[in-house]
Amino acid sequence: MTGKIGHFLIGLVIGLLLSVFTSNSAYAADYTKVKAVGQAKNKKLARIAAREGAFEKYLGTLDSQRVKLIEPLKPQIYSNLETYVPEIVEIGEPEKRGRLWSIYVMASINETAIEQLISENLGRSVSGGKTAISEPPYLSFIFIARRVAEVESYKAREVDEGTAHESEVDDEAGTVDYDVRVETGGLIAQKQEKVSYEACNMTDVNAKVTEVFSKAGFQVVPPSEIDLEPVDFSKNYVEHDNLTSAMRKKATNAAKEAEMPFIALATMTVGRTEKDSATGMDKSTVTITAQIFDTQSKFTRTMASVGPVQFIGTGTNPKIAETNALITAATIASRDLVDQLRAKGVY
Repeated sequence: MTGKIGHFLIGLVIGLLLSVFTSNSAYAADYTKVKAVGQAKNKKLARIAAREGAFEKYLGTLDSQRVKLIEPLKPQIYSNLETYVPEIVEIGEPEKRGRLWSIYVMASINETAIEQLISENLGRSVSGGKTAISEPPYLSFIFIARRVAEVESYKAREVDEGTAHESEVDDEAGTVDYDVRVETGGLIAQKQEKVSYEACNMTDVNAKVTEVFSKAGFQVVPPSEIDLEPVDFSKNYVEHDNLTSAMRKKATNAAKEAEMPFIALATMTVGRTEKDSATGMDKSTVTITAQIFDTQSKFTRTMASVGPVQFIGTGTNPKIAETNALITAATIASRDLVDQLRAKGVY
């Protein structure tokens, strides 16, 4: 019994560590954890190679727009790599195979420092190029989310077969008894599930999205300043399959009237929470769709779009897993939207 308890406690600790190390944890979104291996003729060089390998592996997880922004900055990053990969934790003991040492590590990627470098580089390129921006552009956003509140399932109608005992009177033979085949029901029909939703609390999500847009150089304006209430959009999203075109039009019209150049809209749906078979943690999945609209011209234009795409969050209970998934989805989608604007030279 003691051995089983010991194994359980070890598994629980490992699961908790993984929940902290994984990039799906929204509360550690500024530091992404990456496993990597470095190989070289001695341990010191192998550690350097592991740090470089971790950064290259991190680049491989990014969307193409962000990679385009980072590629020109790689000489600066590699010349001061410890700023952008500040920590490597060795996994196990170094191994020597032939003439090479192999060191496996868990590396921390400082995404805040990378974002700052991108912003500084774009600021230099803009100030020295054809376009000059007198002040950072204004942007407002409405991110809303819903979770499944209730699912109504319908049982298919089935045909039941059996026999019934009946009798009738014949003029010549008298009373005749016999069995007959009986069917009930008719055609088999299955109704689709009826899903009801409820709105999610967006306080933590809004704080993180505001941080992303602010660090990217936008002046973020609360939607209430342009007479938009997120609760109205949440109610609409809960009651319909998607955010209706009328509500999207309401948002872009309000931005246009307030001379707000950009407005971002995002909808998220939280799936059912499940247990992660590997860690025993609760796991939640979020599907997000997001756009940034440019309202400066006669017609509103979609300048950047993300999704639908899914993200996973884990936690020690369903609520934490859901919150982590929501913040992760919103953070990554927001960064993707910003990177698309940058790649187009919009600001």
